[in-house]
Order: sequence, then structure tokens, then C-alpha cells
Amino acid sequence: MSGAVARPAATGASFTSGDWTTVGWVTGAASDRSVVRITARRCGDEIRGSGVIVDGRVLTNRHVVEGARALVLTTSDGEAHDVTNIETSGGLDLARLKAPGLTDGVALATSAPPVDSTVRLAGFPGGREFAAREATVVDLVRGVVPVDPPVATHLDVTVVPGESGSALIDSDGLLAGLLYAKATADGGGLAIDAVRVRLGLATLEPKSFASC
Repeated sequence: MSGAVARPAATGASFTSGDWTTVGWVTGAASDRSVVRITARRCGDEIRGSGVIVDGRVLTNRHVVEGARALVLTTSDGEAHDVTNIETSGGLDLARLKAPGLTDGVALATSAPPVDSTVRLAGFPGGREFAAREATVVDLVRGVVPVDPPVATHLDVTVVPGESGSALIDSDGLLAGLLYAKATADGGGLAIDAVRVRLGLATLEPKSFASC
């Protein structure tokens, strides 16, 4: 296990296209239809991030929704859904959003993706079009700031603003993890694995929208 300094991977900086494949809202993978774009309208600006529907609610990162006066989810059918409730974790970069009209989504895996396994990383680079690409788990790294998990899953692909909250989908079509940051050493994605996401869900508390 190695150490790595984590920094938020997303939220609304300018977008530069990379070598991943940009695809439409719906692709051959059924799990893609559970990935959503999150627009966080704050007091004075607007940022975008990614999320994934699990059990009818959207999982994303706490830093994507902090300071929002309103949140809008855009689903694969192009529909916009206004978020009515926010829950966040005090000790993990994790949030859960409730909005009417969402599907059940994908199921959460019961184990963490092992080193050398391949996952499908699906989200919204630059907060724009949906994109999915393969990523390999290269190693596990120790968390270094309070909202890091004790151990984070380190991917071999560079992540960019807009991808925080992206889904890691395993070969069984289950949510294996949630992207939350990038490693400063190589820019590779860092994710909260499904086991720690499950533990984090038990710590969620209601959070109010910001008042401007």
C-alpha cells in the first residue's frame, strides 16, 4: 500500500478533451443509464459534477454539493430532476440526493475492486457530455485528509474536473466504487470503494440548501 495526497477531482473548471471515448447518454452498458450529471447552483456561480443512482437515490461526493442553493440532476433520458433532500457524511466525501422520478439504478457491490481488476469509469468530464472508459486498479493508497477513506482505490487513468462522483462499475454491472479525488503524484483517479461507501451511508445526516 502506498501513500498519496488527494485533491478534489471535479467541479466546474474549464474542460479540455482527452483520449477517452465520448459516448451518448445511453450506450450498450445498462449501468450507464444510472449515471447522472449534477448541476449545483450556488450563491454566485454554478458547477457540475457526476453521480450515480443506487436504490432510487443519487450517490455523489460531498464536495460536489457543498454550498448549493439548488441542485438539478440530468438523467440519461435528458430529463431534469430537482433535488429535494440532501444528506452528507461528516467523515467521508460522500453525499446522497433525493429527487422525484428516479429509477432504482444500479446495485452496490458487496466487496471492493481488487488490485489489477478492470472497472468502467462513467461520468461527465468537464461537466459536459457523458463519457465512459476502462480503468485498472493499480494499487491502494492511504487517505491523508479527514474526508479521505482510510484506504482509497487508485486508478491508472487521469481524471479531470467534472468527474467527481463518477461511477466505478465492475464486470457484474455493480457499483464497485465512487470517484472522489485525484492523486497529486500522477493525476490518477482515487475512489471510495463499495464497502466504504456502504459504511459511509450509515453516517449520513440531513443537510440544508444554502441561503443567498
